[in-house]
Amino acid sequence: HEANTAAIEDPRLLISSRPSQNVFPDEEMVFELEITNVGVGDFSSFMMYAQHRENEGGLQLMLDGAPFGESRDIRILNKDTTYKKILTVQRGPLQYEYTSLDLILRSTCDGKKEDTEKIWNVQEDEDTFLIKFVEPCPKVEWAGELNRDRHFVVNTNS
Repeated sequence: HEANTAAIEDPRLLISSRPSQNVFPDEEMVFELEITNVGVGDFSSFMMYAQHRENEGGLQLMLDGAPFGESRDIRILNKDTTYKKILTVQRGPLQYEYTSLDLILRSTCDGKKEDTEKIWNVQEDEDTFLIKFVEPCPKVEWAGELNRDRHFVVNTNS
């Protein structure tokens, strides 16, 4: 927008709910999002996208139940009205830990107007945010005589 004028579109993005730190590998992480236009325009049009350059492990994102690989146009947002969206994240085929991803809500009218939130469920320290799924325990198998004989004896006298 021009200097000394109010922006028609001014996006606000908030992650209102994050998943716990303990998400099993076959489950989805669920993030609840809130998007709002705090600009002066009665209606607005935004573009939401995730910064996939950090997504080296093949995380799969869905927005409101539809694949969210590129960007999504979000149109006709009424001024000062909050809209709720659901973002789900599924792990890729090999990894259990990923770097956080940026989620960006950008004005389609003024590309400089945007709001960014990080997608994460584990905060390792002040600067490290991760998307982390619980790793399954290694499979336990019998070995040696137990594997060969398939039984054992319990001495109740000792």
